[in-house]
Amino acid sequence: MTADTLYERLGGPGKADKAIAAVVDAFYERILANPELAPFFKNTDMVRQAKHQTNFVTFAFGGPNRYSGRAMNAAHKKLRDEHGMSDKHFDLVAQTLAATMLEDFQLDQATVDEAIAIVATTREQVMGRAE
Repeated sequence: MTADTLYERLGGPGKADKAIAAVVDAFYERILANPELAPFFKNTDMVRQAKHQTNFVTFAFGGPNRYSGRAMNAAHKKLRDEHGMSDKHFDLVAQTLAATMLEDFQLDQATVDEAIAIVATTREQVMGRAE
């Protein structure tokens, strides 16, 4: 890890891990309150989901790879095929993450923009257009 990863700028091991976990928890509170997004999580173990998401975000932001979940394409296949997940929903999720970071955690716009740019790199896999 270099000092210029988002993970390191969020405080590195310990501090960044706690910050990311807190953001993920607040993010899912917002997701579950959104009538367009909540149905995707109807039968989801949210404790497990938050742990997977925290591990994935930690890795995506340049931290250690603790993510052991399925690949993005496979993990979202049922949501696309059976529940109609679309790019619109991907955008809503990204907007929700940005709002969580800005409003709940008062992170600066540049940090939020960087985080959302990282999230955007997963779009093609999440939407099943790439492996």
